[in-house]
Amino acid sequence: RQVTDDSFRNLAPMFAHDPSQILFFSNRSGDYEGWSCRSEGGGYRMLTDGWRLINTPAVNPVDGTLAFTTEENWYMVSPDPRGIRLEDTEPMPKIDESGRWFFPSDFTSDGRRLLGTVRDPGGRHPLALREIGIYDLEDETYQVIEGRLIDGPFEVVWAPDDRRILLGGIDGIHRYDPDSGDVAMILENEGPMAQNFQVTDNGYIYYSTPV
Repeated sequence: RQVTDDSFRNLAPMFAHDPSQILFFSNRSGDYEGWSCRSEGGGYRMLTDGWRLINTPAVNPVDGTLAFTTEENWYMVSPDPRGIRLEDTEPMPKIDESGRWFFPSDFTSDGRRLLGTVRDPGGRHPLALREIGIYDLEDETYQVIEGRLIDGPFEVVWAPDDRRILLGGIDGIHRYDPDSGDVAMILENEGPMAQNFQVTDNGYIYYSTPV
């Protein structure tokens, strides 16, 4: 069923920690901010104010913590960040001294590791993408998988085993095995690039394409 029906750009929807709520980012307040609504529609709430988001938050499945990206940094905040000001919030550390920064997209099922992509300093999604990054929340360290695995821009989520990585690119969705280094096509695009995709616990993939 259709959840939104208005003239605003409502982008990258995903279920919140509470599945009765949907998270997305939208320009309905002027700038792009984080929003939520009921899964059956209505009940819109603006979660951020003045943050100028460029992605929908990744949701920790254990405690609902949100990880998201602004135009310059990434942050982790409580499941309901309303009233939290950007200037009062400490950004997460950069990957290295070059200023490369992390663009979070998906937590493991135990909430301990966060998958994302690595951006050049000041880069915006998806043109400045460089590599895949993994942030360990316990050790507070990054692992960067160097090198471009597929052509063109891509998005990443964990496979259901929390070990392999799915990459949604221009030509389809690929599965990458960090142990072997193998990259295999698992779903070929018949039209525009698959994006904003997620994987259910039983392995089903759902995604959107531009229209």
